[in-house]
Amino acid sequence: RDPKALPLVMLTSMGQRQKGVAWERASFAVQINKPIKPSQLYDALVSTLDRQQEPRPRIETRLDAGMAQRRPLSILVAEDNAVNQKVLLRILARMGYRADLAASGVEVLDALERQEYDLVLMDVHMPELDGIEATRRIVQRFLGRRRPRIVAMTADALEGDRDRCLAAGMDGYLSKPIYIQELMAVLEQTPGHGAVPPGAAPLDPERLAALRSGGASSRPLVEVVANFRADAPRRLRSLWGAITDGDALTLADAARRFRAMLDELGALRMSELCARLEALGGEGGTRGAAALMEELDQEYERVRAALENLDGASA
Repeated sequence: RDPKALPLVMLTSMGQRQKGVAWERASFAVQINKPIKPSQLYDALVSTLDRQQEPRPRIETRLDAGMAQRRPLSILVAEDNAVNQKVLLRILARMGYRADLAASGVEVLDALERQEYDLVLMDVHMPELDGIEATRRIVQRFLGRRRPRIVAMTADALEGDRDRCLAAGMDGYLSKPIYIQELMAVLEQTPGHGAVPPGAAPLDPERLAALRSGGASSRPLVEVVANFRADAPRRLRSLWGAITDGDALTLADAARRFRAMLDELGALRMSELCARLEALGGEGGTRGAAALMEELDQEYERVRAALENLDGASA
C-alpha cells in the first residue's frame, strides 16, 4: 500500500487546534486533544480506518416500528461512547424498545444482578472491564442458569475480534457501523418473552375471536381463511424457489409479504418463522433457510388442520 495514502491522526494539546494551511497540506483525517482517553482514541481510529475500507454491501430494509410489540425483548446496551449510545437507543426506540444502558463491563454485571435480560448488545472496547472479559464472567456466573444472549458490537477494521468474541462465549457479532437490517436480524433471532414455542396452538385464540366479532378494523373470518387457503401454497412455493436460487432479496420480500397474511389470521408460529426467513434474506444470504422452511411447511399443515376443525365446529 502507498504510504502516502495512509490516514494521518494528529495528537495535540487541549486548546491548540491546528487548522489552516499546514493542516490541509498534511491531510490529517482527525485531530485528538491531549490527554488522550482510550475510548476516544479507539473511536477515532475505527472511524478513520472504516473510511479506508470498501463499504459492506447493504440491503435497504424498512425499519419495523412494531417489532417490539411482535417480539418483546428486554435489552441492555453496553456502550461507553455517548454518540453511539444515543444512536443505538434511538434506533431501538423507533422499533418500540426501551433499552437500558451500561457504560462499562462492570455496569453490565451489576445490571444483570438486578434484573433478567433477553439480549445484551456488548461493545467490545469499554473502560474498567471490556466486553470480552465481561462476557467471560457472565458465562461463569450464569453457569447452569438462564443467561442473556450476548451479541458483540465492534469494528470490521480490527481483525480477530470476531474469533475473540465467540471464544469468550458471545452468541453473535455486529460490525460497526451497525446497519438496521443486521440489528433487526439479531432481534428476530433472540428468544424472549414473545417467542412462540413450537408446541403452541397454531392459531391465536384472541385473534380468531376478534375476526369472529367482525370489528370494523378487520375483515370477516371467513374471508381471511379463504384468502389463506387460496394463497398460502403459492407463497410457500415462492419461498422455496428463492432458497433454491439463492436469491436473498426475493426471500426477504416473499417472507415479509407472507407474514402480513399470517399475522392477520393469527398463525403466530408461521409468522415467527417467516420473520426469521426475512431476517436471513435481509442479511444477504439464505444459509439455514431450508431448515426453517421445513419447519414452516410442518406448521402450515398444523394450521390447515386447525382451520378444518373450525369448519367442523361451525357446521
